[in-house]
Amino acid sequence: MNEIKNLIKYLLTIFIIGIIGIWTSNLSPLLFLYSLYCSKAEFTLKLDNKTYFSEEYVYKVKSNNSYRMLYRFWKIPLLPSPSFSSFSSLSPLTSFHSPSSTHSNQQPTPNSPYIEVTNVKSKYDWYIKDYKGKIYGKFKNPRSVFLVKSLAQKNEVGTVNPSFFKKGTYTLKASYLLFLPAHTDGKLYHMNFKIADKHVPYKEITLTILDPNNAVEQVFPHFPVSSLKKEKGKITLTGTAFENQLVEVELLLKKNPGSPFLQKVNNVKELTLMMSNRWVYPTVYISIYTQKILTLTILLLPLLIFLSYLKLGTEKYFLIPKYLSFIPNKNRKPYLVNLIFQGDAAEADENAFYATLLDLQERGLIKLKENGKVEIYSTNTNDPYEKSALSFMLKFSKKENGKAVFSPSLIERTISIAEATKDVETLKSLKEEWEKVFKYTDLKTTEEFIDMRLPKLLRKIIFILFLLFIPIVFLIAIHSQITWVNSVKIFILFMTLTLQITIIAASPTQLLGRWKKNYYREKLKWEAFKNFLSNFAMIQKYTPEDIVIWKEWLTYGTALGVADKVEESLKKLKIEIPEVKNLRTLRTHLAITHTNLNTAISNVAPSSGGGGGFGVGGGAGGGGAGGR
Repeated sequence: MNEIKNLIKYLLTIFIIGIIGIWTSNLSPLLFLYSLYCSKAEFTLKLDNKTYFSEEYVYKVKSNNSYRMLYRFWKIPLLPSPSFSSFSSLSPLTSFHSPSSTHSNQQPTPNSPYIEVTNVKSKYDWYIKDYKGKIYGKFKNPRSVFLVKSLAQKNEVGTVNPSFFKKGTYTLKASYLLFLPAHTDGKLYHMNFKIADKHVPYKEITLTILDPNNAVEQVFPHFPVSSLKKEKGKITLTGTAFENQLVEVELLLKKNPGSPFLQKVNNVKELTLMMSNRWVYPTVYISIYTQKILTLTILLLPLLIFLSYLKLGTEKYFLIPKYLSFIPNKNRKPYLVNLIFQGDAAEADENAFYATLLDLQERGLIKLKENGKVEIYSTNTNDPYEKSALSFMLKFSKKENGKAVFSPSLIERTISIAEATKDVETLKSLKEEWEKVFKYTDLKTTEEFIDMRLPKLLRKIIFILFLLFIPIVFLIAIHSQITWVNSVKIFILFMTLTLQITIIAASPTQLLGRWKKNYYREKLKWEAFKNFLSNFAMIQKYTPEDIVIWKEWLTYGTALGVADKVEESLKKLKIEIPEVKNLRTLRTHLAITHTNLNTAISNVAPSSGGGGGFGVGGGAGGGGAGGR
C-alpha cells in the first residue's frame, strides 16, 4: 500500500511537471514581457489574375495610457486605391469611399515593386500614409490628424485614438493589391512575399493561400509553422512569431501572379530548391509531429508508468504488525540491511559504514576509541564490503603501540597537502575511495532481491530519447531561420519528458522494481522493527536487561537510519554503552572531513570558462505591426 501511495506522489509530480512544460513550450508565457502584442494575425493571399492580400490584426494592449496609434508599416512603396482622397486636399474630417472599379484617377505608380491599399477598417480613426508622405483616411477627431502627420511613417496603415487605447483588444483590417517582383524561366514563376520582419510578437498566425486557378506548384513558409493543411484551391498554415521574427511565404507557381515586374532567370525550380528550401516541408512536418508526439507522451507518461507498475511492480500482500521488537534476520550483515531495506535498494548510505564498524567491534576485529580513532586488530573477513571498509581505514592509519590506528586527522592532512599543491588528482581519487565506502553500490546483490526490469526499461528509454532527439534537432537546426521557435518548443518538450522520466528513474529502485521470492515480507518486517526502535513508548514495554541486545539494536538501528532514536532511548533509560559516544565522535569528525574534502575539490578544480530574391528573407514587403 505504501509503494502505491509513493508511486502516486511521483506520478502526480511528473504530471504537474508535464503540464508546466507544455504550457512553457508555447509562446503565451513569454508575452507577459510585452505591453503590446498581436493575439491574432490573420493573412489571406489570393492568387488570381492579380495578387490580392488582406490582413487582420487583433492587438492586445496590456496597459493604459501607453498607445495612441496601432499600425502596420511596409518596407516597399505603399499607394492608396483611387477611391481614397488625399487629406491634403480635403477638410480635416475626411470620409472613406468604396474602391472604384476604374483606375482613371490613379496617381503615378513607382517604377519598382509596390503595394496598393484597397480597403481599411477600424472602429477608431484610421489612416494611410503613402510612400510620398500623403495622408488618407477617416478622421473624426482633428487631433488624430496631427498625430498621423507628426508620428506616422511613410508606407503605413493604422488606427489612432488621441485619448489613448485602454487595456483590451483592438482590430485593424486592411486589403491590398500586390505588385511584387517575380522570376520566370517561361515554365514556372517564383514569387517571394515578405509579410513582416519588424513587428510586435504574433501569438497566433493564420496564413490562408487561396488558389482558385490551381496555380501553386509548391509553397515554402518562412516562419515558425505549427500546422499545414492542403485542400482543393486552398492552403492554410498556422504558426507563431516572436518579436521581429521573419514572416514570409515563397511560392513556386505555374502562372504569372499578376506581377508587372518579371525577371527572366534559368531553372526557376532548381534555383528555388537550391536556396535552402527543399527541406522546408519535411522540416515543418517533422517539427509539427515531433511536438504532437512529445506532448502526447508527456501527458500519457504517468498512466503508462502506472500500468507498467501494475504489470511488473505490484507486490504480494503480507500482514505484518506495525511494530516488531526483535531483529527480523540476524544473519543479514548490517550494511546489507542498509543497502536493500533502507532507502534506495540500489545504494547504501554512510549508515552502512557506521553499522559495519559496530558489527566489526562486536566480532573483535576493531575497537572504537574515545577520540574518534579506530584500532584495527584484524582484517580477517571474506565479505567484500567489510574488506573495502577496512582497507579504507588502513590507508589512513599509523602504528600506535604496534597496532594500526585509523584517524580522520590523517585524511585531513592528505586533503590539506593536496589543496596546497593544487593536486586535483589526489583529491578526486580520495573522493572516489570515500564514495566506495560511504555510497556503496552492488547491482548484482540488489538484483538478487529485486526484479529491476521496469527501472532498467526507463533508463533505456532515456537513452533512446536522446538518440532520437539528436537527428531531429539537427534537421530543424538546418533551417533555424525558419523554425527556430519550433526548435525551442521541441527542446522544452523534450527536456520536460526527460525530466519526467529521470525523476521516475531516480526514484527508489524498489518503487518500480518487484521484490523477488518473499523478500517484500522481510522488508516489511525491517520497517516494523525500525518503527519499534523509533518509538520510546514501545521500547519501554520490552526493555531488555541484556546489554548485548541493546548493542544489536544499536547496530541495526544505525543500519536503518534511527541510531539517534536508539541513543535517545538509552539516555532516557540511563543505560551506558561506550560505543554510542565513541561512534558519535567518529561520525562528527568524518562529517567535517567530508565537507573539507568537497571544499578542497571546489577550490582546486579549474574554472570553466526585400528585393524579391530567392530564399529565406529575400521577399518584397516586410515591416509589420506595432504601436506607439
